[in-house]
Amino acid sequence: MSERISVYVVDLSTASNPRRFLYFQWVDPTTGKRKTQSSKCKTRREAERSAKAFEDRLNAKLPTGDGSIRWEDFVTVYTEEHLLSLDVSSQRRVLSAFSMISKIISPDHLSSITTAALSKYAQTLRGDPWNRSETTIQLHLSKLSTALRWGVERGYLATVPAMPRIARSKGTKAKGRPITDREFLTLLRAVSQVVGRVAARSWRRLLVGLWLSGLRLDEALHLTWKVEDSHEADLWIDLSGKYPLLGIAAESEKGRQDRLLPLTPDFGKWLCKTPQHMRTGPVFPLVKHRHKGVIRLDHVSKTISQIGEASGVVVNSTGKFCSAHDLRRTFGLRWSQKLMPAELQQLMRHEDIATTMKFYALVEATSFAERLWNRDKDTTLPTTPDAEK
Repeated sequence: MSERISVYVVDLSTASNPRRFLYFQWVDPTTGKRKTQSSKCKTRREAERSAKAFEDRLNAKLPTGDGSIRWEDFVTVYTEEHLLSLDVSSQRRVLSAFSMISKIISPDHLSSITTAALSKYAQTLRGDPWNRSETTIQLHLSKLSTALRWGVERGYLATVPAMPRIARSKGTKAKGRPITDREFLTLLRAVSQVVGRVAARSWRRLLVGLWLSGLRLDEALHLTWKVEDSHEADLWIDLSGKYPLLGIAAESEKGRQDRLLPLTPDFGKWLCKTPQHMRTGPVFPLVKHRHKGVIRLDHVSKTISQIGEASGVVVNSTGKFCSAHDLRRTFGLRWSQKLMPAELQQLMRHEDIATTMKFYALVEATSFAERLWNRDKDTTLPTTPDAEK
């Protein structure tokens, strides 16, 4: 158990450098270093009262070994001390898992994350309204397991609860599928029904961009045009060379290095149609069709699913309508017929080649089925009950 933190109020003002506020000071029990933070208080009496509450908040985040730290505090500590050192994409996946478990389980303390709670979490993700795939559920459990192991190593928890291994239940909703060109046109025609005529143009442009680029939805929303001097974007388009390129910031890559990847010719040519004076800011700026403000990822994802429902394009046997990720699946299938597996893996930025090979398996199965049906006309043996009479 870590030593309790004591917070003191100090006045750091000097004759040459007067300070507006008094400051809190304390010693971090983990590093042994003295830390200082503004109290935002001008009088000592007010600062002393605030110091007590601030001290309690700091001590609530100390490791006790029994999981008594509040879940929100653990998420904060894990984010500050570990998560921020990872690439942006990894941070998003972990925070997504944290957000979902907070919605489904609503844990009060770290000790609330038990094997039973995790089993409930996995089962809930499979059903309505979440309908998450087994791969997504396993990814969430993996991220949570990593965080809990870190908690054990830092003394916040005694042991890591066993991760559930629940077999896929019968009737579990399958993923989507690649859609056809005709279905995509149907999708585009349904846009104005959902977002209205004024916003429809920007939303159709996003759908076409997803169709041509194979970008994940969050990537498309973060994609910007390259700035000549510097950029603070995760992903950007570089049209300065002979071939259009996709730039990925080091913070978004596990290798911690900026990368440039080629864009497919159809997507590159489509981007080049954008007038030069419009190549600033987001590549896919959206007109919000309801309320003003920042457009969030979950809002965009839900809107595209609503467009899929309005179009009537169904992508599996359970009646699931087309979503943004089905456009990425379509991109993968289209280019799997033209590229080698390693090339497609790089183009789609898959961590595992097994994910890439699923597209080749679908192409091979379709090709095999086509050959079988083409040979059906050569069948001469009686195969129906009537023919056996």
